[in-house]
Amino acid sequence: MSLRRVINGAGVILHGNLGRARIAPSALDRVDAAAAGYSTLEYDPVEDLRVNRFEHLTGLIRSVTGAEDAIVVNNNAAACLLCFMALAPGRDVLISRGELIDMGSVFRITESIELAGARLKEVGSTNRTFLSDYSAAADAETGAILKVNTANYKITGSVNSVGSDELSLLSRSLRVPLICDLGTGLMVDLSRYGLHEPTVRRVIAEGADVVCFSGDKLLGACQAGIIAGKREYVERIRRHPLARSLRPGKMTVAVLEETFRIYAEGDPMSEIPVLQTISVPSERIRSKAWALCRKLTAAGIKADVLIMPGHCRLGGGMAPGFKLDTWAVAVVSEDLSADEISMRLRRWIVPVLSHVEGDYLLLDMRTVADGETETLFRALTEVLGTEN
Repeated sequence: MSLRRVINGAGVILHGNLGRARIAPSALDRVDAAAAGYSTLEYDPVEDLRVNRFEHLTGLIRSVTGAEDAIVVNNNAAACLLCFMALAPGRDVLISRGELIDMGSVFRITESIELAGARLKEVGSTNRTFLSDYSAAADAETGAILKVNTANYKITGSVNSVGSDELSLLSRSLRVPLICDLGTGLMVDLSRYGLHEPTVRRVIAEGADVVCFSGDKLLGACQAGIIAGKREYVERIRRHPLARSLRPGKMTVAVLEETFRIYAEGDPMSEIPVLQTISVPSERIRSKAWALCRKLTAAGIKADVLIMPGHCRLGGGMAPGFKLDTWAVAVVSEDLSADEISMRLRRWIVPVLSHVEGDYLLLDMRTVADGETETLFRALTEVLGTEN
């Protein structure tokens, strides 16, 4: 099996190569129920009628985000592409030069607009764009205004950008939609933890007509692209022929339904793993690291182990300057270099990711789930050996 479980000791919470967000346990239960047999994906057993699969999600997304309507596709890049194709074909999309994002691999916002058959029209400059720049660029060919959350980079110094609240007033006067590519999918305010990103509800309240965001980032669900906003625009997107090609399957619907239910009715900070990982106090991480360190020492591991403070990154192409205090189990061996230990851990039965600093191999305990410490203990003792 090439697709396997991995223990993430690398200190990156939303590690893109590792599938980004971990899914809530109750959402996994819903996936099991949906996948093990037949389901009511597009069926109402009470009325004996076929229904739209999005009906499982629309009401919950509306409740959590404040949007009038919503649709789900397979990722956020697809969500943006579908919006451009449905809302601005053959017309100009206004975007600030400071928001021409490149998310890596093959996704650039410029190419997505062009692929959709719309025309990119840049306004302002890289570091400073004003509302007057958008107004001056708007004409009869304008099909939409695009606001992009530049979560994967920050421009500092002499800067200015225009908020969605101001852009919404302009878009209404032009009678074109304001599309916001939010990406992060943040539903709760995390500023108390040092993460200053806008929430989906806030952007919609500020007047965005359509907001696109990922399911597997700060939302804490699986890979998906969620499009939420004004009913008239979401309905146009839903009717586009490409929407059927991009629609999610039953397991995605199951994960999203349960995840949004947690936001609507539960306690997301304790039930959504990514939010739990961010919010857990540093002292609890220290206690977990210290407990593993003591256990390894008691087992007679053939290495020196200690705990070290450090910083954990968010990852997922977001908040490059954001760091969380964390604690790592540090391992140093006389027989093996840190790089050699790292390689052996990656090749163990359950691959273990770490990072190396000088002579030390570091295992960040913030990104190691509580239920994985016993497996991590086994990996370290088998790779390094014990005296006992």
